[in-house]
Amino acid sequence: MTIEQSGCLPYETDRVVKPSEETLVINYEVSGSIQGDADRWEETISLQNVGESPVELTGYGVLFENGQQYTFEELTLIPSASVELITFGEPGTPTTTTCPKYDYSLRIDLDEPLLQDRKARVTVVEPDGNHLFETRIELEG
Repeated sequence: MTIEQSGCLPYETDRVVKPSEETLVINYEVSGSIQGDADRWEETISLQNVGESPVELTGYGVLFENGQQYTFEELTLIPSASVELITFGEPGTPTTTTCPKYDYSLRIDLDEPLLQDRKARVTVVEPDGNHLFETRIELEG
């Protein structure tokens, strides 16, 4: 199987796996100050492939605690690659992707920041809607 991203060399593999807690890590990041104006900071959730095989995310989704969900259309993450979901804010600087890591960045713009209460739950959802696993995120301080 060949995995391709525009501008990158093709990635050849003979095995692709489904997402799991062993293959995907969910991270949360805020750039700028969350206390300031929404146009000065950006909130992102990223899923990183920490396994040794590519992870197939096509048809899988990310369900946020506020009930909103994002479903991946065509996406396979090679080992160490990540997909960043820009969930809220506008920092004014464009998000870039680089090769050869096959990283992706998608703007999904939720109605409100995920961590406005300083904690949130993010769930990876199978194509049939079943919950695969979830991560709880809490801001310190």
